Amino acid sequence: QSNQSTGALEFTFKNHNASHNWWGGRIGCYNTDNYNQYTYLRFDTASAGNAAGKMWLTHAGRLGVGTDNPDQILHLATTGTCKLRLEDKRTSIADGSQYGVIQFEHQDSGGAGVAAEFGAVMTDTSNGSTDFQFITGRPSNKGERLRITSAGYVGVGENSPATILHVKANVGDLLRLDRNNTGAV
Repeated sequence: QSNQSTGALEFTFKNHNASHNWWGGRIGCYNTDNYNQYTYLRFDTASAGNAAGKMWLTHAGRLGVGTDNPDQILHLATTGTCKLRLEDKRTSIADGSQYGVIQFEHQDSGGAGVAAEFGAVMTDTSNGSTDFQFITGRPSNKGERLRITSAGYVGVGENSPATILHVKANVGDLLRLDRNNTGAV
């Protein structure tokens, strides 16, 4: 039948003040159709003895945290502001070192690899100041294109902007403004 558990691992622990065991968690395998062709894993945890699903892994390889119906490979959901944290556990990070990065990689036959990334860069270890950098290009040749400093300065083609907006280019136009209709920009 639909949505019936086809197997589960349950975890219990002994309550030191009582003579019975408390349920602590479960990993269950469930089917989503009447023919058991599509299954998912549900990870349950308990608070004060009340179990609830917290994470789901679908037959399509999609992981839902806080949602039982993930529509992407990773889907995070919560009531209120949903936050994702990248934490570097090193206790000594050198100035200029990245410590949180999201990379974008492709496997195109014309040059597979990481072609873009953005990340946090430690700029002053004495106070934890951090810049945000954007790197783009080809997998074999990419570089920093934009930086937002801890002071709020933006550098385009400049990784140490000296003003609110610092644009630096070696070739071509430095700035271009276009309008789709007639009149001044």
